[in-house]
Amino acid sequence: MNGSGTAMLLRPSAADSTNSVLDKERMEQIGSNAIPSSSHSPAPLPAVEYEVFLSFRGPDVRKTLADFLHKFLNNKKIRTFLDNEALRKGEEIDGSLAKAIEESRIYIPIFSPGYASSKWCLKELALMVDHCKKDEVRHTILPIFYLMEPRDVRHCTGSYKTGIKRLRQTKKYDEETIKAWKKALNEVGQIKGWSVKESDGQGAVAEEVYSRVWPLVHEKFKLVTHELIGIDSHVNRVSELLNLGSGINIVGIHGIGGIGKTTIAKAVHDKLGTEFESRCFVENVRDIQSSETESEAINTLQSKIILSILGEDHKLRSGEGMAIIKDRVRSKKILIILDDVDKEFEFEKILGKVSEFSSESRFIITTRYTRVFELLGVSRLYELKRMSDDHSLQLFQSYAFQKDEPLEDRETLCKQFVEAAAGHPLTLQVIGSLLFRTSLEFWKGNLEKLKDMPHPDVQKRLKISYDMLELEEKEIFLDIACAFIGSNKEYPSYMWEDCKLYPGSGIQTLIWRSLIKLDENNGFWMHDHLRDMGRRIAREGEGQHCRKHTRIWSRKDAMDMLHNGEGADHVQVLLVSMEYKDFELTENAFQKFTKLRYLVVYNGKVPGDFKKILPNLRWLELYRCSSVPIGFNAENLVILMLRESNVIGDGGLGSWGGNKVINFPIRIQLPTHLSGCNHSSSAMGLDELLESLQGPPIMEPLDLSALKHLRELTMDGRHYMFTKVMGLDKLESLEKCEIGHCTFSEKLLDLSALKHLKILKIYGCFGLTELMGLGELESLGVLSIYDSWSIKKLSDLSALELLRELTIACLELTEITGLERLQSLGTCKSLYLGLARAEILKIN
Repeated sequence: MNGSGTAMLLRPSAADSTNSVLDKERMEQIGSNAIPSSSHSPAPLPAVEYEVFLSFRGPDVRKTLADFLHKFLNNKKIRTFLDNEALRKGEEIDGSLAKAIEESRIYIPIFSPGYASSKWCLKELALMVDHCKKDEVRHTILPIFYLMEPRDVRHCTGSYKTGIKRLRQTKKYDEETIKAWKKALNEVGQIKGWSVKESDGQGAVAEEVYSRVWPLVHEKFKLVTHELIGIDSHVNRVSELLNLGSGINIVGIHGIGGIGKTTIAKAVHDKLGTEFESRCFVENVRDIQSSETESEAINTLQSKIILSILGEDHKLRSGEGMAIIKDRVRSKKILIILDDVDKEFEFEKILGKVSEFSSESRFIITTRYTRVFELLGVSRLYELKRMSDDHSLQLFQSYAFQKDEPLEDRETLCKQFVEAAAGHPLTLQVIGSLLFRTSLEFWKGNLEKLKDMPHPDVQKRLKISYDMLELEEKEIFLDIACAFIGSNKEYPSYMWEDCKLYPGSGIQTLIWRSLIKLDENNGFWMHDHLRDMGRRIAREGEGQHCRKHTRIWSRKDAMDMLHNGEGADHVQVLLVSMEYKDFELTENAFQKFTKLRYLVVYNGKVPGDFKKILPNLRWLELYRCSSVPIGFNAENLVILMLRESNVIGDGGLGSWGGNKVINFPIRIQLPTHLSGCNHSSSAMGLDELLESLQGPPIMEPLDLSALKHLRELTMDGRHYMFTKVMGLDKLESLEKCEIGHCTFSEKLLDLSALKHLKILKIYGCFGLTELMGLGELESLGVLSIYDSWSIKKLSDLSALELLRELTIACLELTEITGLERLQSLGTCKSLYLGLARAEILKIN
């Protein structure tokens, strides 16, 4: 197998993510018939944003390369659409299939000998090329030449000439259409892809495709327009210093915090990334090194590099990372950017000797400390200095007015703010955002504050905006700075809501003030200067709680606080890492933490009875803990996360509120998948308990009856068997239920009591033959049942008046009652019925 063709025609994309109606895990398109409703013809595909679209001729590769590649990429968490001929109706690509192509990020046409004989393949290819030309940043084509020479594809010779000729002879297609198809074949045939021979193993092909696709799918660095002001000259200069035509070298970018080093480095990463086999951008190196032990920090940084370069997620032990880097990373042509390293950074402990990497590799290091470069012997340096007055004014006005032109009465003030900010981009953004749509008096007052503060103390200047926040907004800001950078906003919001901190408006205010941002996955992002400011406030306190630690995130501070207990009554957030510590966290260690609402313990022992302590705790997360409390006050608990923790034993979590220990493991499902623990119970009194099942096969009953306040239930129990699921009729507050990859010995599942259920998703389940009570779910808006081969019957759906999304794809399903009376069917914004046995389907 070898590369073919010329350089890529279209550059890799960094597509926005959208909310998926279906589970973002694998969903294969199944069924031989799609059944349209009267107002939905033909039936739309499931409303999920795919990352990869496979285009191929079924008779050539469906049961071989296409199917294998589809399953392989999906198992690697890359959502891949497998084109299904059953979805093709008429002579045109319908709206659903067209939408799947439009929303996919990466197109992989498999050019087999019979590809050009398929009108559908040619139509899809032309549409893919059209989308790429309209938005080359979002879409990319990566072709596979299967038993084909690229030149035959480019020039329509051999079997492709025959295929086009036969389509022309049908006289169904005019010359313009034929010409468009041939042009698409010519353009895509010039893109560097993979030439696959009959002797090539499918696994090897899939691995090569994955290694190319993965960096494109996970590319996340996107620069907003405001951050690009005046950036071109900096990017060009750094690119010149990298000198891609010479031997290996390191370029250092230095300057004060907030001056734009990270922005420049990301822009260089985006501009030059396609020149390398792989690339890696490691953010916040200084923060990782300061919050972890030296060995932990080395493992963390090496894991991030290996994940980006190889696409493999490793839990490294000491020395393992260096071995992988030596054997599998150093030989590649790579670009590695290490952002915001501190003065103690030692390159060789992370990556080894620079001289042992490929001569075509390049490294960029950003830092505030030039001492780093002296120790490394780096001579190619670029210092970022203050922005020019013109660029500063443009940047400030874009935040203060959301446009480049100032209001007439603020023009002079704008120039004064720019002068006071001394060309510091972050200060200009934060202060400009603070002044947006405020009075002239407010502007004048804050200008005086800014002038009174010395230029070097950037954090003190940024604190002007923080001081203007409401108390609740300050609490959210400090929580993010200390514990939630990179976390999806949804789960912290549950805690903040319960604490009456009003996250809906609070988060939006922080965004408006440029104090935080949300990335494409709704994860929190914060500039390191603002993060450091928030952590300093959390460490030192303010007002009447001055010098009181309110949030503890560092290992050393946490252990000191737990040992001596001084100031524990002020702590609201506590993260404890106990690896290599022979120390038990009993109830005595937490006696004084009366205000604690967020507790995370890593690699610890947490025995004892916690029923009478931690009265305000809302979030409990135990990760790889060898023991957990035998009793707990769960009255106010909002989030419970038990990950890879051993909670087996008499009593265990069962005494937290339930009467019986449920013998099944829990795994909390977040937007990125986490691991499971070994045992759990029926805890009651929880507003939110996001549960999923993972572990060895379980034969005992699953009793959920004690979870009366549960609002969300996610069970992801791959390869498990339950004698029965009990207590679903007791979950009166349940709003979302997601059951995936479970094997049930009971054939019936009765859902009739879930009157508040809004979302129901069942996928990949075995054993169930009938779902009862669906017609009584009067609040149901989303119903998704797929990949559950054993389900044969669905009860009456006619009463589901609020249904707006319906997806059913089950091979053995033969009876759906009430579908013809379902009035909401005509107004569903998403409808997909993929039913292999549609010819015997009873719609009564």
